[in-house]
Amino acid sequence: MSGPSGCGKSTLLSIIGLLDTPTAGRYSLNGKTVENLDFAERSRIRNQEIGFIFQSFNLIGDLTVYENVELPLTYRQKMPTADRKARVMEALERVGMAHRVRHYPRIVRWSAATRGGGARVGREAFHSARG
Repeated sequence: MSGPSGCGKSTLLSIIGLLDTPTAGRYSLNGKTVENLDFAERSRIRNQEIGFIFQSFNLIGDLTVYENVELPLTYRQKMPTADRKARVMEALERVGMAHRVRHYPRIVRWSAATRGGGARVGREAFHSARG
């Protein structure tokens, strides 16, 4: 997305990502109107249906690449540990980072860290099985 400063890019992305509520209009995600959802339901949808890739990749420096990718999945209720570990490794393999699982973001090149951030939210790997 591109546009001049102040045109609403960040606001639109915050609304799409359920971080903000629109002041007017309607927004549907997967056929469900979202402007009146409560905080808990917005959080559940963000955790299970929306992936964020931040410009600065937002990896936590005290966690390994593996732990950074695993972190959002730890908030998933009823996801067995074995499934979580398999999804993390699948995501890291898809972005060419499986060999860096024990590395910390500060020692990983910027381009590799960006892939690690992408693995953290990769819909194909994390959302291959709903729930």
